[in-house]
Amino acid sequence: GRTAVFPLATRSQFRGPAESDNSRSLPGFSLAAGPALKHSHPAMKPALVLPSGAPGHCLAAVLSLLLGIPGQAQQVGPAEPAAPVATGSGPLETEVLIQRLESVEDESGRRSWRFEPADRLTSGDEVQFTIRVRNPGTEPVTDVVVTKSMPVGLHYIGGSAVGPASAVEVSADGGASFGPPGEVKVTGPGRRPRRAQPTEYSHLRWTLSRPLAPGATALLRFRARFT
Repeated sequence: GRTAVFPLATRSQFRGPAESDNSRSLPGFSLAAGPALKHSHPAMKPALVLPSGAPGHCLAAVLSLLLGIPGQAQQVGPAEPAAPVATGSGPLETEVLIQRLESVEDESGRRSWRFEPADRLTSGDEVQFTIRVRNPGTEPVTDVVVTKSMPVGLHYIGGSAVGPASAVEVSADGGASFGPPGEVKVTGPGRRPRRAQPTEYSHLRWTLSRPLAPGATALLRFRARFT
């Protein structure tokens, strides 16, 4: 089956309009790279952290050094998931953790399922994405909206997107428009609109209904399957 190599985590920083500059800017926000390596948990491998939009050949070189695999292996499948875009009234930081659902057998032979750090994926693997959205500032951040594109080769599992006090919307047209899950439509045979299937969603969007307090972190999650 197909195999893909994933960074274990990506992290980005978004600064509010008062702090923004013209370097690699988004509307009213600018993106800065996080540190090169970090440990998310003592039991986890080092999590690779790259700036959004890092060239694919740079990612391939870094992964080749860290994972000991041929330089071209990273070109198969979704090797560089796009960082989520977070907007609000103030600065925000995002970090994405990627975990794979694995079957584990205990000493008595009983099997259970749990999520483990995912650095490689094979066809049929179920993956959980956790987006950590943190307010690093000293004032509450209001109007927080977080948008995440689906990596190529991964298909959203319906009903899996959750977040605290959040309204979840989806897009099936590359992020041009959003709507509630189950109500978004695409063009079917004969150019007739039909309801989009969850596997056809291209983007997910969370809108937080409450301000994010200084130093607080909101955890947004969804699951997808690699095909």
